[in-house]
Amino acid sequence: MYHYFIINPVAGRVQHEEIIEILKDTLKTESFEYNVTEHVWHARQLAFEAASNHTDIRIYSIGGDGTLNEVANGIVESGNKEAILVPLPLGSGNDFVRSLGYKKEKDIRKLIGRAVSCSYIEIDLCKANDRYFLNISSLGFDAQVVANANAYKKNKLIPKGLAYYLSVFTTFVRMKFYPLTITIDDEETFDNNTTLLAVANGKYYGGGIIPVPGANIQDEYFDVCLVDKVRRIKVPIFFPMYAK
Repeated sequence: MYHYFIINPVAGRVQHEEIIEILKDTLKTESFEYNVTEHVWHARQLAFEAASNHTDIRIYSIGGDGTLNEVANGIVESGNKEAILVPLPLGSGNDFVRSLGYKKEKDIRKLIGRAVSCSYIEIDLCKANDRYFLNISSLGFDAQVVANANAYKKNKLIPKGLAYYLSVFTTFVRMKFYPLTITIDDEETFDNNTTLLAVANGKYYGGGIIPVPGANIQDEYFDVCLVDKVRRIKVPIFFPMYAK
């Protein structure tokens, strides 16, 4: 088994120098390699190359849900169906691993040790347009919150911990609705003035929000949450209820 670690140095709790030292100490008797990402989509490229060059391989995504998505896309695009994807959740949200029953581990050394020896399961793989996803694909209010939060995180004057809450507020102030056409099995079509649409494989997103509590990453079904037009005055009541 070949172990390959992809490290996102700008993810939430990642201190890549410390992680590299732990890897060298923990995997003394194993064949392993690591790389640190340098730009957006670099994790996808690294995963693609590693999965293409090694059949019997575990590829570890060290970062958050965004890093995990890139690594998953790289593995799938390589065509290597023997490669195993192992998330090491050190991002800010880490929502996907919640559906796996993951309990937060603060000790990075223990987390890496558990990851190297863990068993694996098969889960459903999803696709939106030309991009694969493991967790939830959404559009509307919630997706706009994420987009704005990512922009705020790049602003050095805004603390990262406040970026999401600031984004919720500004998205609410500028709130708009989305025209949507849905076709189901080429038969049923309807238009809607939509607040948000979440198509779920996993249960959680946005730091623990549960749009569809019944979602299951192994049941071969999407669980869909469609929210019709919500008047602005009702959003302060609606959103906390939706989050729970």
